[in-house]
Amino acid sequence: MSDTIRSPAGLLVGAFKNLFAPGAAKSATVSSQFRLTPGMMLNGVQLNNVTAMQYSAVWACIHVLAETFASCKCYLYQKMPDGSRRRAVENPLYDVLTYVAAPNMPAYYLRETMQYHVLSGGNAYAEKVLDSKGEVTQLNMLLPMNVLPVQDYNTGEIYYNVNDRGKLYKLPAEKILHIPGLGYNGVIGYSPLAMARRAISLGMSSEELGNKFFENGALATGVLETDKPLKEDAWQRLKEQFKARYEGSSNAGSTMILEGGMKFNRISVNPEEAQFLETRKYQTEEIARFYRVPLHLIQNLEKSTYSNIEQQTIDFYQNTMLPWFVRWEQFMNMRCLTRQQRQEGYYCEFDMLSMLRGDNQSRANMLHLMRQDGIINADEWRERENMNPLPDGQGKTVFINGNMLPVEEAAKKKGANKKCAWN
Repeated sequence: MSDTIRSPAGLLVGAFKNLFAPGAAKSATVSSQFRLTPGMMLNGVQLNNVTAMQYSAVWACIHVLAETFASCKCYLYQKMPDGSRRRAVENPLYDVLTYVAAPNMPAYYLRETMQYHVLSGGNAYAEKVLDSKGEVTQLNMLLPMNVLPVQDYNTGEIYYNVNDRGKLYKLPAEKILHIPGLGYNGVIGYSPLAMARRAISLGMSSEELGNKFFENGALATGVLETDKPLKEDAWQRLKEQFKARYEGSSNAGSTMILEGGMKFNRISVNPEEAQFLETRKYQTEEIARFYRVPLHLIQNLEKSTYSNIEQQTIDFYQNTMLPWFVRWEQFMNMRCLTRQQRQEGYYCEFDMLSMLRGDNQSRANMLHLMRQDGIINADEWRERENMNPLPDGQGKTVFINGNMLPVEEAAKKKGANKKCAWN
């Protein structure tokens, strides 16, 4: 077996064929009701990971979550004995996390694509390439459809069956960076698209209904009326033809052709009476609820105002994005760092402060207060604004407001003032 799986380009060949060995009775798999399978039909709509992304609300939610997540920079730090920390640029994992994850795979694109895998199928996988020191030098993305996590219920060991162009590899957990979403068994995550499949199906059905309505110009539903009695064979033929030609959202709006003096009495409601637009709006909110995305981030500004958008955005970072960053940090620290490296103070961390910059005035006021209170110096301020440090170490000096004193000195001054008053 080769040291690494040729990924991701190699896995594109035969990507839609999982040739896993049968008899995985001990595998920690998810029931089919919690994942989208090829050909799954719901309400007459074919639903899978590709067709679900064609629904605009799903695309918008996954798009904004994946892009926002990937835009946050990730660094490898080392905590020093004196409590300070530094960026561990000498470790090859630093370059993997920050700049280039693998040949032809920028770190940003790896994070974005793997986060899409989690948001759609519930799991993301990457194979680790290690050097002679056991340090990670590459993260090769694996397509989730070609990876099967397996747990031996006797030993608790977890390993991964990886299909590389029809050839099955068994890789230990130490070779795989696995990011699962919300799950039940502690090994793999549920597919969000599968859990939301009914809401997605309803939204896609309403889109299809609207497309057919505007394509054909009318919605022909109602009651057929005739003065002549129909024989059983004629009735069956009429029923089958009517069902084939006019029933279902795919036939909505078809022109009805009647014979034998038959009349059609319309009893259906028009789209306005059926609250067609309201249904589409509600389904957008429903999908956003599944992904915890504020509506204004998916271009729905109906309930947004200038005063509440900023607070909604902060809430989005704190309650939606922060759990994702913590999840990734935990799994990367567990899988990309050895126990010894963690004991030496190495850890991965996303720079969320770069995403909470706010407007220029608010950011300037915050940095001014930090500078005035001696929390940062001029060079640290300039670094946060992507500026070079001042020459000759001029920006290293820390200043503090002259009105501020240590607690001990303030207590001494207060005691001295009391003595003066007694005298």
